[in-house]
Amino acid sequence: MANLGNPTIGKMYAPDFSPGHEADGCTTSDPAGTGCGGQSDFYTQIGPFNNPQNPISMLTKTSIMEFDNTINAEAGFDGGVLEIKVGAPFAQGDATPFPDNTTVWDLGDYLIDGYYNAKLDGNLPAGGQKGSALQGRRAYTGVKGLHHVRAVLRNFAPGGIHNPTGLPVYIRFRMSSDVATANGVDSGWFVDNLVINNLACRVNVAEKDTGATAVASSTYSSRNYTPGGAIDGDRKGQDWENGGGWNDATRDVFPDFLQVNFNGPQVINEIRVYTLQDDYRNAKEPTPDMTATLYGLIDFDVQYYDGENWVTVPGGQIRGNNKVLRTVSFPDVATSNIRIYVLNAREHFSRIVEVEAFGCSQ
Repeated sequence: MANLGNPTIGKMYAPDFSPGHEADGCTTSDPAGTGCGGQSDFYTQIGPFNNPQNPISMLTKTSIMEFDNTINAEAGFDGGVLEIKVGAPFAQGDATPFPDNTTVWDLGDYLIDGYYNAKLDGNLPAGGQKGSALQGRRAYTGVKGLHHVRAVLRNFAPGGIHNPTGLPVYIRFRMSSDVATANGVDSGWFVDNLVINNLACRVNVAEKDTGATAVASSTYSSRNYTPGGAIDGDRKGQDWENGGGWNDATRDVFPDFLQVNFNGPQVINEIRVYTLQDDYRNAKEPTPDMTATLYGLIDFDVQYYDGENWVTVPGGQIRGNNKVLRTVSFPDVATSNIRIYVLNAREHFSRIVEVEAFGCSQ
């Protein structure tokens, strides 16, 4: 394992082994010569990235994961893969044997250096013995010397095609074997010098937990439509009518506005506006494609205060909207206040479930 040194110090090491494999055979019938070993399937997980509690963990469009590694494993039977998951930590059974490409992806599809070298497709021995849990997957397998790997993560950054709403992201290094191993002592997968480049400082400075507050042009007094419900971190509006978002009080009279006051000056470059879902009593996590045709905002401007005037951000003039979520990205602006200035909305009233503003908290 040239230049990798002791794998227990500052490195990751996944041994190539079969649980219960006896070096001197076993006393029961063993026609396939497996030594009575079993399959192995284990991993190391890193993350979460895009974690609001860790603002420097945010992936960006230029984020790249890279590391050095080498593998010595039974070719075609034992090997390692890279996987990435959006929304939650990895759980038993994920991507077995293949990822669903909905919440879990094979990060091998995003490599630009140090590609997988073969498929786990070895011919299984007689006697009905089982292959690895990843049978049929491409992987690092056999013997591959020390080499550098680079994986592009842009599709999993907030706003990326696999993560449009900026959910947490987890990455795992996963090693598996079939019922026996053949490469001897110290065989396995060695990983060193792991880094993820171009992470961003990204915080929702409009959330009340950061000290932000919200006020509105008016608020409907029946039930609970407080402006503060639009900066509470709940994008779904699960508690609509009970503090889950803002509803104005002037039926069929426009304009209306919801204003968010930050906890001091902030530099921001993205604002997201969530209006009420059609089926709000069974609300789901909003996506850019989710429609709002019953209660949503139609025409509105996304604005910031420059110290003297309210200014519509570039791309912030929204007309004919029929989406639950509208995201507006723009060059950095410094401000202490933003507002959503509503010119027209469905079903008589302006309804905003959540407003988010992203930057690096000052």
